Amino acid sequence: KGAIGGGLAARGTVTVGSSPDGAFGTLVVGGDLNLQGGSRYGVLLDAAGDNSWLLVAGSAAIGGATVAVSPQPGDYGRVTRYAVLQADGGLFGTATATSNVSTLEPYFTPSGTTLFMTLLRTDLPLKSFATTANGAAIGGAFDRLRSGATGDLARITRELTALDDPGLA
Repeated sequence: KGAIGGGLAARGTVTVGSSPDGAFGTLVVGGDLNLQGGSRYGVLLDAAGDNSWLLVAGSAAIGGATVAVSPQPGDYGRVTRYAVLQADGGLFGTATATSNVSTLEPYFTPSGTTLFMTLLRTDLPLKSFATTANGAAIGGAFDRLRSGATGDLARITRELTALDDPGLA
């Protein structure tokens, strides 16, 4: 666990890693956080739902930043959710997400003071989670479309993949 007594304005890379004993790290920022356009925030995470993260006492401006997700080896579920940044003074702007594992797609949902990341396992077919014949047929159609999807179709397939099992069924 690390701490910065005041604010942090990043033009480069801020990575919150893990300790030598394997525990995920936390960086506490005592003031405001400003991840400027082009900056990167590196997050480590695992299949159990644990991750490194930033805790900010002030506000966090993340507009134009990239959150670089580094999943540790493991058996990830179809959907895993993480809180990767909390700012007591509010969260402003949007960031993009990248993953160094091609079958794990991250995307963000900001909620007031917290930036939540959902990690989707894109190599698992939706069809296999269906509980009805119609569900299996629709899941199979989306499975075929998903790999080449762009624009609205990509957003729809991502949202379907992000549903919990009962919602997807």
